[in-house]
Amino acid sequence: MQKEGITYSAVSFVCGLKACVNVGSLEKALGLHAEIARSGLLEKSIHINSTLVHVYSRCGSLRIAQEVFDTYPSRNEILWNALISGYSEQGHNERALCAYKNMQLDGYSPGSVTYICSLKACRLLGSSQTGFEIHGAIIKRGLEDDVVVGTALVDMYTKNNLLADAKKILDMMPYRNVVTWNALIAGYIEQDHGEEPITHYEQMYHDDVSPDAVTFICCAKACSGILATEKAHFFHIEASKRGLDLDRILGGALVDMYARFGWFSAAQKVFDSLSNPDDVTWNSLIGGYLDSGHVHKALEHFERMQTEGIFQDSFSFLHGLKAYSSIGLWEKGQELHIETVKRGLLETDSFLCSAFVDAYARCSLLIDAQVVLDTCQSQSVVAWNALLSGFVEHEHYVKVLDCYKCMRCEGIAVDAVTFICVLKACGMTKALMEGQEIHTCIVQRGLDDDIQLGTTLVDMYGKLSCLEEEEETFVKLPVRNIVSWNVLLTNFLKNGHFEQAVPCFEKMESEYISWDETTAVCALKAWANLGSADGVRKAHAEILKKGLDNDGLVGNSLIDVYIKVGFLSEAKYMFHKIFMADKASWNAMIAGHVEQEQAEEALCLYDQMQTLCICPDAITYIFILKACGCKPTVVRGREMHAEIVKKGFPEADVYIDTALIDMYIDCGLIAELQHVFYQLPLRNLATWNALLTGYVEYGFAEEVLSLFNLMQAKGVALDSISVTSALKACSVLQESYAAREIHIFIVKAGLDRESVLGNALVDMYHKCDSVLEARRTFDGLLVQDMVSWSISIANYAGHCDGDAALDCFEVMENGVFTGSAVTFASSLKACGSSGALTKGHKLHSLLVKIGLECEPYIGNAVLDMYSKCGLHATMQEVFNRVGTPDLIAWNSLIAGYAQLGESHRAFYAFNKLSEEDTLPDIVTFSSVLNACSNGGCVDEGSLYFLAIKNDFDCIPTLELFTCMVDLLARAGNLITAMIFIELMPFQPSVLPWHVLLGACRKWGDVQLGQHAFENAILFDESAAAAYVCLANIYADIQIAYSA
Repeated sequence: MQKEGITYSAVSFVCGLKACVNVGSLEKALGLHAEIARSGLLEKSIHINSTLVHVYSRCGSLRIAQEVFDTYPSRNEILWNALISGYSEQGHNERALCAYKNMQLDGYSPGSVTYICSLKACRLLGSSQTGFEIHGAIIKRGLEDDVVVGTALVDMYTKNNLLADAKKILDMMPYRNVVTWNALIAGYIEQDHGEEPITHYEQMYHDDVSPDAVTFICCAKACSGILATEKAHFFHIEASKRGLDLDRILGGALVDMYARFGWFSAAQKVFDSLSNPDDVTWNSLIGGYLDSGHVHKALEHFERMQTEGIFQDSFSFLHGLKAYSSIGLWEKGQELHIETVKRGLLETDSFLCSAFVDAYARCSLLIDAQVVLDTCQSQSVVAWNALLSGFVEHEHYVKVLDCYKCMRCEGIAVDAVTFICVLKACGMTKALMEGQEIHTCIVQRGLDDDIQLGTTLVDMYGKLSCLEEEEETFVKLPVRNIVSWNVLLTNFLKNGHFEQAVPCFEKMESEYISWDETTAVCALKAWANLGSADGVRKAHAEILKKGLDNDGLVGNSLIDVYIKVGFLSEAKYMFHKIFMADKASWNAMIAGHVEQEQAEEALCLYDQMQTLCICPDAITYIFILKACGCKPTVVRGREMHAEIVKKGFPEADVYIDTALIDMYIDCGLIAELQHVFYQLPLRNLATWNALLTGYVEYGFAEEVLSLFNLMQAKGVALDSISVTSALKACSVLQESYAAREIHIFIVKAGLDRESVLGNALVDMYHKCDSVLEARRTFDGLLVQDMVSWSISIANYAGHCDGDAALDCFEVMENGVFTGSAVTFASSLKACGSSGALTKGHKLHSLLVKIGLECEPYIGNAVLDMYSKCGLHATMQEVFNRVGTPDLIAWNSLIAGYAQLGESHRAFYAFNKLSEEDTLPDIVTFSSVLNACSNGGCVDEGSLYFLAIKNDFDCIPTLELFTCMVDLLARAGNLITAMIFIELMPFQPSVLPWHVLLGACRKWGDVQLGQHAFENAILFDESAAAAYVCLANIYADIQIAYSA
């Protein structure tokens, strides 16, 4: 028409402008606008101007629409309606309401269309107050009976959650159509009002209003929300009767409804009946399959979408990602990642971004998760939380704290989930200061009422061993549920606060918190660690009462705690009560028998386990190897070793390796121990230390130092166990130079702060006779504990420096320590060796006062002290007060009488010992022979010596032969004594010859004395005592001749 030069009328221009709206062409609309202006109709036709406002609004150019409106001099209701509806349709609802008010200020009365558009704006803004005002204006205008206006009111009120007002308006309307009812029903569904939408459907039906597809869509959603399966079937039939079930949107709603019910055959049937289901319907079906665990079905439809070229939106990709991740097809998940990046979805969709971050994090691909988050333009707190959760799950706690700092720097609004992750990280990294800062932040934000967050705070303080803060936070929890109680209890147990844990169980009862399996296990452990068998039984009764005894973990805990408190019979009962004892149960029983030193029973249990085809694991073998070492059963131990190798347990398993080494140590098989150790492909500190400990135990001091040097050369990080073993070796070898080198290493390595090593150094220097170094080291200890004092006193006493030992004890008493059994025993020994009878009496009185005299170790020390001080009457009194004297007590009594020359009392004590069925040892025989020697009882001594082998089946040692030599020589039987030495079954030492040499001086036998001297200096040419003794013999003879 333009090309033919035809002049347009206003109607033609209006039709052309409407066509521009249909094709969405702003450019064509602008062209027509220019043509209208040239035609002179723009200033004349209000219809054209209102159409222009409408067109520009629909084409998204509200600025031009406003300009058209502003430039037209004479406005009417139609023009205002065009502007208001334009703002409303484009989502500028505040401007729409502003235009509504300006229209009235401009003197124009709103009509039905104006009210409808304004009510829509109120609905979308949630502005109920303005809605009330408009409702009032509608009533004034008498438009409340208008069905369209009434429907708009119903819609506005329902969206503002004013359902009663909406229902009231609907009831007052003289005529209600399907749109009105749909608005009400949809409002109730959006507000999750259960069965009421279905009730309103029934009212609608009685109102003779025929439902449409929208009605049935709403009803399907209502049925889904309350799982009303019977009603759902009814609505489907009703929709089918009306031929509406083929509607694409209704069909999608039905698919979604059946999928939520888990009726996948019905959902699939509806889906297949749809000629062209949209992406929402596809997503509903796939999502339903996923939620019900039908992953492969979900993937089948997801891949069909791709094959058939169905548009896939963010929800489609979310479902696909979830499906692929759940079955481990992460390569497919990465393909989806690439596809979403290509489509530009990932950068802008925060939900999709969060899903990929979460998926990568769960698969341990934390770097990829970080990359996804970094590429997302809208980084939501959900995405950050997914990353934080991944770091927590894989124990990258430092990363959690770093991410939290980044979130704060980038202004991300953190939430409770964020704080939970960060608090867990603070607990695991011992970051107390950061944890306290987070706690303050939580309180400031008013989140301290969150029960899960509060429980995490309790857990953090527990892991940081902050008992006071933990209890204070727990008390402040708004609700203490079973989870929070269990967290508190678990941390009490981990920190060794068993006594604090016990009252919690009564408090739980008073708060009507019923135990669960975790609580039961905590109760059992608390009582067991306190050594309370009654407490364990009480907890067991509560477990039976609450029906928790059938739980496997609780059953195994019962076995374990009954073993700990020494009730093996109860443990066995619980074990046999378990219907199908699992591996953990068997391991608990085996471990319990090993700990109770019942190795044979532990091995029998292992054999039963094998018979029942229960495959042992590493824990089983660790305890069985201990059992083999306890017995010790060399053959069985070797069998276990071979079995471990055969079953292919990883040789690098440090616990099994260490158990093997310990087993060979206990069996005394040093060669095999070395073989196992040097065959290990990987050795860690525990295995090195196990070998060191074995060498120490069997006195291989030189090997200990060689191994220690090898560990240093190989760069093994030594600990206190390694160094203590080396110091013990230095003590045995009297290697003071090597000891000082180790001391220098300890200081350089910063280990000198460890009290165990400090005490070991003091002990080593004493044993190397470096008393000054020992005292200097003792004085330099950061903490001089009871062990430190005990070591010093015992070593002074052991080196016969009784005065120094007693001085040390006195200094200790003047400090904060009152003494231990070891320090008292050592001090009593010092009193005996130095003859400090007064001090010994005082110590004895103190021991009686504090009730330690009856302790066997202390009682024997008191007995020994009085025997050495020559108080045989007091010694006998102390002995008589000992309830059941052990061999050490008998030895002290016999030695005391022997020393005092009371040989008949010594013989009487020995005979009483034999009557008590107490087997004597070398010390006993030595004391008896000394008594014979001091009393000159040669015949009795000879009989006792013969009885050692004949009656007691003991092989006399060099010490006993020397005692016999002394007995014979003192009695003047010098030739017999010499023959006795020469006929010893082993090479004699220098001591018997010295004894004979001394006797030769007494009896004036120069010739035999010369013979004894020659044999003595064969062992030690520089032995001054031998030369002095021989010189004295000659001097005595010369004096005798001179006389």
